[in-house]
Amino acid sequence: MKYSDLPLNSMGIVIHLEEEGGFGVTVMHNISEDWSEEEAEPYLDILNGLNMVLTNGYDMLGMYGALGRVVKDYIEGDGPEIEFEPDEELLQAIEDRKVVPFNKKKLN
Repeated sequence: MKYSDLPLNSMGIVIHLEEEGGFGVTVMHNISEDWSEEEAEPYLDILNGLNMVLTNGYDMLGMYGALGRVVKDYIEGDGPEIEFEPDEELLQAIEDRKVVPFNKKKLN
């Protein structure tokens, strides 16, 4: 893909997988020459920032992606059901009245 293949005033990111593992990142833009340097610079900074995060922060992005998948599954009801089983020590503390009750109406 060439920069000129992009629609006018658009930016793109291409992630290509490498056979030996890992990936490469290519960023490109086709910002009109009618734009001043001051107008284009913030967008180019964003594009370069995305390039840096993709290239150097892939572990973090992978973690966010996995977390997003878990949240999506939970929201859609496909994920594991969360169950709370109190520890025997907690049950004993409740029985011995060592747990302070609170008024749910006064919670902020």
